[in-house]
Amino acid sequence: MVKYNLYFGEEAVEYYKPATPETELQTLIDDPDEFKKFKKDHEDNINLLIAERDALATERDKEKAEKKTLTDELADEKKNRDAEKKALEAEILKLDTANKVIEADNKKLQKAINERNAKIAGMVNKADYDAKAKEATDAITALGNKTTEYNVLDGLRYWNERNTERKRIDEKDLNTIATIVGHGGSTIAINDPSDDEE
Repeated sequence: MVKYNLYFGEEAVEYYKPATPETELQTLIDDPDEFKKFKKDHEDNINLLIAERDALATERDKEKAEKKTLTDELADEKKNRDAEKKALEAEILKLDTANKVIEADNKKLQKAINERNAKIAGMVNKADYDAKAKEATDAITALGNKTTEYNVLDGLRYWNERNTERKRIDEKDLNTIATIVGHGGSTIAINDPSDDEE
């Protein structure tokens, strides 16, 4: 039996396998009138098969278009993801390089600090430094004590001078009063507190 495909394309699909014997098929091929009669008798079925074929072809074309669209979208998405990945890898590499530079700078700085500390330790004797520091502290303390002592003595001197001046003024006032009271040649004796004590 001969097999017939109703649609020929990239994927030939076999829709119909006629049950007509090969001799009858050969008659239809050889006799145009018989073919016309056969075609007329089976026209509805043929048209239906053609419509189904066209519908299937349209559906397949639609699916192929959707498949192409999805494939293109996936390709674009993959391209975008690859670009983002490369950008992130470049940024990571940049940060890693910067981090290595910072680590190298930190090592140089620490080395310089260690060298400076060693140099200072070699220049300064800690015992001598502590002794000089204590000496300076003691000198400052002694100066503070002297300042306090001076202030106390200065205060005492001020009050002593003030009392002396006040006593001098009091004696002057007493002499003036004695002169006024003893006018006309009279004299007034002013008792000294020391006389009473005797």
